[in-house]
Amino acid sequence: MANSAIRRVLIIADAGHATPRISEISAILPTLGWETVIVTCNSYENEFARQIMADDSRLRILPGIINAENLNGGFQGLLRRHLPFISENFAARVSTLLKSILFIPDEYFLWQLRISLKFKEIKNAGPYDVILSSSSPVSAHVAARRLSKRLGIPWVADLRDLWSDNHNYPFAKFRKLIDSRVEKRVLADARTIITVNQTWMEILAKKYGQRVSTIENACKFHLKENYTPEPRKICISSLGPVYPGQHNLEALLYLLNDFQKIVNCRLVLNIYGDLDNSNRTIARNFKERMVDINFYSRVSHEESWKIQCKSDLLVLFTWESTRLSVGHIPLRSYEFAACGRPIIVMTDHKSKSFLDYLPKGNFHQTNDPRQILRILAGTENEPLSDQEANLVDQSLTYTDRALKFVDVFEKAISE
Repeated sequence: MANSAIRRVLIIADAGHATPRISEISAILPTLGWETVIVTCNSYENEFARQIMADDSRLRILPGIINAENLNGGFQGLLRRHLPFISENFAARVSTLLKSILFIPDEYFLWQLRISLKFKEIKNAGPYDVILSSSSPVSAHVAARRLSKRLGIPWVADLRDLWSDNHNYPFAKFRKLIDSRVEKRVLADARTIITVNQTWMEILAKKYGQRVSTIENACKFHLKENYTPEPRKICISSLGPVYPGQHNLEALLYLLNDFQKIVNCRLVLNIYGDLDNSNRTIARNFKERMVDINFYSRVSHEESWKIQCKSDLLVLFTWESTRLSVGHIPLRSYEFAACGRPIIVMTDHKSKSFLDYLPKGNFHQTNDPRQILRILAGTENEPLSDQEANLVDQSLTYTDRALKFVDVFEKAISE
């Protein structure tokens, strides 16, 4: 056990997936008496924590623009190129089947093995009082469980998305039986299980009882980046994955195509994050229309914040209306609200009641290109004050969330 005056937490969370939650929490914990050591593949811009790099090519962020012709679409795209006579739906089913068979517990399974190879370096950076793993990817929990046993210290699992009950489940239905077994076996050894909303806590509590608690996502109240609009250009940004069947990219592109017809300026849509083969095909087709589209790989938390602040318009996709998504606030919506830029919400919700779940901010549900003009002009509704645009409820800060994590750590240690 480490010195009681100075605690130390070992965090297993990749910067390309666990941001901004882990990035912000780990920066605040030292001010609360908790030193942090983070095992990651991609670097955090965090001067307060020691970082141990466990590299993995599947996790690694490769920043920069991607040419449309280079968006090959993984195995699904490979099948289509070599067997052009098969349908895209068939290629997608084969791809899903192979991933379901080969990638357990997820497509980043090799990362947990590379973390094991770093055990000596991880141990020497200790001793630790507790381990925190945060997913996605769920391989982080497998690695944390192994380290917990080898180091003989308690472990806390933070599920920002559910595991086998994930509303964006990427595998075939038969895999749920496997994932459910793997999940229960792995999380059985976690001292505490955390998730981000009440609905998901109730689902997990049926499996794991009173060990489950909720620590919601939050917003960083960093100073905004300076924003200067470019003349005769409207920059629109979509950040984060666009999930096939869950997010309607085609509806967004049709809306922007109609919008381009009524504005006398250049319209640019920048898409950051992973796109599956079907969405890539849709996006390529629209590059031949009026919408100017740029594709980018995933970017870091810090770069994402800069992009948000310097965009004329942001796009927030919400999920299909399922029991797992109702009441859940997409994590990036907090920072969208905080940066103060106008946001259009693409959703299948038929009413605007889902807006009640979002933080205060400049959010608009629309399928009307003329309404976008009013949104950009700030005349769609009463402009928010700076305080309102930055989420007036100060309990949404990561300082509040960090305090809750400390309470969980202390409880895990005492037990």
